[in-house]
Amino acid sequence: MPWLAPALIATFSNTAILSLVYLYLFVKEKEKSLLLFCISWSLYSLRFVFMLLYLFFELDWFLIGNQALVLISGHMLLVAVNVWLKKYASPQIWSILSFICLLWILAAGLSDILFTIYTIPVFFYVGALYIAIGVRLLKNRSYAPGGRRIVGITLIVWGIHKLDYPFLRPVEWFAPWGYLLGAVAAVVTAIGMILIYFDAAKERLNELLREKEILLREVHHRVKNNLTVLHSLLRNQIDLVLDPESQALLQKLEDKIFAFALIHNLLHKAASVERIDFFEYVKTFAHHLVDTYGEESAILEFSLETEPLVIDIDLAKNLGLILNELLTNSLKHAFRNGDQKRIRIGMQQIGEDKFIMTVEDNGIGIPEGATGGGAKMSGLYLVSVLCEEIQAELSIQSRGGTQIGVGFRLLRTAN
Repeated sequence: MPWLAPALIATFSNTAILSLVYLYLFVKEKEKSLLLFCISWSLYSLRFVFMLLYLFFELDWFLIGNQALVLISGHMLLVAVNVWLKKYASPQIWSILSFICLLWILAAGLSDILFTIYTIPVFFYVGALYIAIGVRLLKNRSYAPGGRRIVGITLIVWGIHKLDYPFLRPVEWFAPWGYLLGAVAAVVTAIGMILIYFDAAKERLNELLREKEILLREVHHRVKNNLTVLHSLLRNQIDLVLDPESQALLQKLEDKIFAFALIHNLLHKAASVERIDFFEYVKTFAHHLVDTYGEESAILEFSLETEPLVIDIDLAKNLGLILNELLTNSLKHAFRNGDQKRIRIGMQQIGEDKFIMTVEDNGIGIPEGATGGGAKMSGLYLVSVLCEEIQAELSIQSRGGTQIGVGFRLLRTAN
């Protein structure tokens, strides 16, 4: 059969490449099932080397080695699939049958039994092994159903082909097709198992991400609860303190704590556990400050000239502190008694990833020296420091009131 040697070489090349793929995955992932798949396909590849050696040297030991490798590679495939499915490595009955079949190969290979008769028990047993593996995959519902069905059905068909192989191999016109069918089944099975592995790895990764999200939500919830308790304690303490200076300091601290608590509250409720709708945060925080300072008569106006702005927690905390200082300054210092108090908070996109937050009031404007170096304890000095931390641009105007803009980027580069 002149076609046999090229067919063996081609099939060996395919399965050897698949073995190397599994070896690469094992080196990267360090997962035991991948090593077992690599061993299984390596042994299956080696059987073709032994068959080629038998064709050239016609030594019985090469034929025995070929049949032994067919058996052992099939058993290792069962072990690999079981380990991959997180089951026991191999049912005891299969181990016993594999050992008995291996003894048959050694005994029959050294006797004068015809090759067809000699191989019948081997291929019947290996065929049953493949069918059992295919059925096991079809019954398991843990992983990608599409790929699992393809591999399961291919293994069953391959197993049936193994059962008829000893009888059809001597038929010369069918033999090349038999080798082709076996080679295709091997490639489909090996590649399919790799694809199913990636689907399973993806599902495990998604599960870990879901667990991480649940944990982060719980963390945000607990942080929010703790900050809320602290905020309430400070609120009660402010009412007990008689000294106006101490009250003002405690009030500032309470506002900052509320700013952080609100962020964690919104993160706990948001679709993302790392970003919040910043304009929703601004509205809630602004109304809180108006209520806190007893300025219910103040008119708050909001202007959103951009798509809903979703920002990460670190940027939100800095912008929240900046907003706290700007609004507090307006509510406490911008108006005279009897003035109609109007504060406008705006958000506008001025570039691909650049935005500007503006706080405007119709008050008396900013006194001379309020933004200078000598005013290091003022709210505006703190605003300038916070702007430096997030690489934001601060602009201040004082005509017919105060207009303050904070230009920031969503993607910031490190200094």
